[in-house]
Amino acid sequence: MKKLLTILLACSSYTVFAQHAEFARVSNSHSRNREKQPLTDVTTWYGRVGLGYAFTQAGQVNSLYGIPYSGNVSYDNTGATINSFSYKKASLNTGVNASLAMGRMFGPHIGLELAAQFDVAPTKYTFNGHNLTLGGNLSDLTITQQAKSPIFLIPAAVFQTQVANKLQAYARLGLVLPINTKVNVSVNNTDPTGNYAYTAVQSSSFSLGFNGALGLKYEAAANLKIFAEFNVMSLSAYTKKEELKSYSENGQPIPLGQISSTTTTYTLSGSNSNPNNGTGPQATSSTPFSNAGFMIGITMRL
Repeated sequence: MKKLLTILLACSSYTVFAQHAEFARVSNSHSRNREKQPLTDVTTWYGRVGLGYAFTQAGQVNSLYGIPYSGNVSYDNTGATINSFSYKKASLNTGVNASLAMGRMFGPHIGLELAAQFDVAPTKYTFNGHNLTLGGNLSDLTITQQAKSPIFLIPAAVFQTQVANKLQAYARLGLVLPINTKVNVSVNNTDPTGNYAYTAVQSSSFSLGFNGALGLKYEAAANLKIFAEFNVMSLSAYTKKEELKSYSENGQPIPLGQISSTTTTYTLSGSNSNPNNGTGPQATSSTPFSNAGFMIGITMRL
């Protein structure tokens, strides 16, 4: 009986020891596998660089002058009847754009980032009018408007999923802080009395906007991901002033010092005894900067 108990005890001890050894082997194997995995998307800093294209979203037709940003209109020889017209919506923050951002993930799913967005090649909008009645004369008018290198700061919250098969979905929601929303304007008008042309720069008051994005990231390396996203921006800015930069009559440049006023101010409300002389405040208009577009780029762990 004692021999039997001894044998059973020895077998039990061997079984427990074997199970413990197997458990330790599996645990060590898992630990080694975890050590080999890249420690991405934990609490860490990252940088993001992207290049994209933006289209008009929630744009508008008429500009500050009450004339369409983009399109054509032709009147008959009396200037009273439209023969044809074609207008398009416009937004000054469209075209090729780039983004530089730095952020920090606070765990695998939530983070904060600050991005700077630049318009590399803003869209130029041109309006052509034939036989418009301006100042009592039939005129041919061309107005070209283009944003002057817009710059926006975008602080945002970032939300993302776990990595699955090297793919990761994410969303971004933030505010838009306009740093530069100036617009270059070129006007050329010809009528029976001659021709005049001028260039000017319009500046806007500060306005707060919103930005959002949805995208996917592909883990190309331990510290490098490739992303592709769809993004939107909602922003309108009220014109504050327009500064004359050059003026000519019949092809001859006129020194700005010979012009009584080279700056026109615009406000949401005000009064002026002679609003047509260009010296008093004028009624302002919102300049559209909203867009919808796509962007591709890389995200790097810092």
